[in-house]
Amino acid sequence: MSSRSRRSRGFPTKVAGILGSVLEKQHLKKRISDCEVFVIWDDVVGENIAIRTAPLAFRRGALKIGVSDHGWLQQLQFLKEEIKEKLNRKLGRDLVESIYFQIGTIEKKAPPVARVAEEMKKVSLPTEEIEKIDQVIDELPSDELRDSMKKLMVKDAKRKKLDMSEG
Repeated sequence: MSSRSRRSRGFPTKVAGILGSVLEKQHLKKRISDCEVFVIWDDVVGENIAIRTAPLAFRRGALKIGVSDHGWLQQLQFLKEEIKEKLNRKLGRDLVESIYFQIGTIEKKAPPVARVAEEMKKVSLPTEEIEKIDQVIDELPSDELRDSMKKLMVKDAKRKKLDMSEG
């Protein structure tokens, strides 16, 4: 039985199938697949480059990257071929044919979780703040709950202190 005859008889059709055929007919499936280069950029180039760059556009194999300043733009010109090879390897196909860099405003990216965790370990809280936390959790019914709540409140206090020092 064809899918057309199933639909005419009231059989349900999967949304994924309908969406896939619409995307195919509109030639959007390839464009959506091509956007994967934006998703993997930071991972492929690493943190030092990622915080100074941002993918801006991708069309017909050409990837345009915004760069924070002239020094980094010049440095990235030397790495262009290596970056292109890494991107294509990660994508599993030769999608990126060329990379173009241009100076632009780069939105500040949040630091990776691991780096924040390391920075929080270096933050110390005053004794008075720890004592206040202890007073708050003192009324809790179990040791396990007190321990968990203390860890949570200490992390929260350290994060606030870290955020204030960055701002």
